[in-house]
Amino acid sequence: MGGVSKRLLDDTWTPQNMNAKLPQLQTGSDGFIGFVTGNSNSYYVEDGSYLRAKTIQLGYTLPKPFVSKLTLSSIRVYLQAQNLFTITNYSGPDPDLSLINNDVNNIRSDTYIGVDRAGFPNPQQFLFGLNVSF
Repeated sequence: MGGVSKRLLDDTWTPQNMNAKLPQLQTGSDGFIGFVTGNSNSYYVEDGSYLRAKTIQLGYTLPKPFVSKLTLSSIRVYLQAQNLFTITNYSGPDPDLSLINNDVNNIRSDTYIGVDRAGFPNPQQFLFGLNVSF
């Protein structure tokens, strides 16, 4: 079993080692040793809680006396940020798994609810705006 860590060999589930921290190992058809796939286990389950600043907008409406000199009704400037930050201990790219595309061969499946399929995280976006009323 060359190339396999001692921890992997000593702390892997077997019928004799039922309190192990790692899932059961198997030797694949290619000769490589890996975790048994298709069996449910809690090894990959982690806390997916998070706090996210989804949308924040900061704006300022210019005073009426200044705006009326320009023969305008109102002027407002603003800066909007989306996905400004996410606080989490989740190890994946995005803890909001409901937003990750779970298509497998273009077939939607309820068996992937809550499964991180390595989708892309939400991008940060910044938007500067100017609202002018005549």
